[in-house]
Amino acid sequence: MLQHNVKMCHPNEFIVAHAVRQNWPRHMIGFTLLETLVALALLGLLAVMFSQGLQQGQRVFASTTRAHDDKRKVIEARETLTRWLSMAQPYNPDRSGVTTINPISGDGADLTFSASIDPTPGQDDLYRIRLWYDAASSEVRMAFQPDRNDLDSPSNANPLTLLNEVAGVQFEYLDIDMAGSGPTWVTDWQARPDLPEAIKVSMTFANSTSWPHLIVPLVITGREFCAFDPVSRRCR
Repeated sequence: MLQHNVKMCHPNEFIVAHAVRQNWPRHMIGFTLLETLVALALLGLLAVMFSQGLQQGQRVFASTTRAHDDKRKVIEARETLTRWLSMAQPYNPDRSGVTTINPISGDGADLTFSASIDPTPGQDDLYRIRLWYDAASSEVRMAFQPDRNDLDSPSNANPLTLLNEVAGVQFEYLDIDMAGSGPTWVTDWQARPDLPEAIKVSMTFANSTSWPHLIVPLVITGREFCAFDPVSRRCR
């Protein structure tokens, strides 16, 4: 009796063997399980690489945008300080009031002065401006309001933030010594009716923002009705 050994095979193996016998093209046969797993693994690897590259690109974009914004804020702040400080007004002996208002009152971290900040024709009234460094918030703040005879310092109820993430501020005032010892940068300018020759603003930031020393010469140094006495350091 003849015995036939019938070997059972998986349907896929039968299909592949049949396709080989019939000389089917390779692309018509399909993929094996191993080939499919390898392809999925490669696709997963590519997806991970693409995701990491996308995240890195987003971080670079955010960092670049922030650096650009910080640079723009610094430029705007320097332009504002230059315009305001250069127009600081000297002592006006014709002013009347209970309190004598000095033209500039400042120390190393706090500065108050009078200046015209509105360039609109016919709207050039003086404003009393205060600039100061708030260490608690790491901000340089400012406040201003119309300069009146009975008001020496602006209200700080609604201050504006000029710059943030500031690590330190230093205001300095160029004092021309009438005795002949030469100009000197000082950090205190209070109870004086005269103006310094220039004001220097130095800042450091908590981030990588750069602030070159800002030196602002004052445009107005005296009034025609004020004869400055170098001895008493007052108008006469």
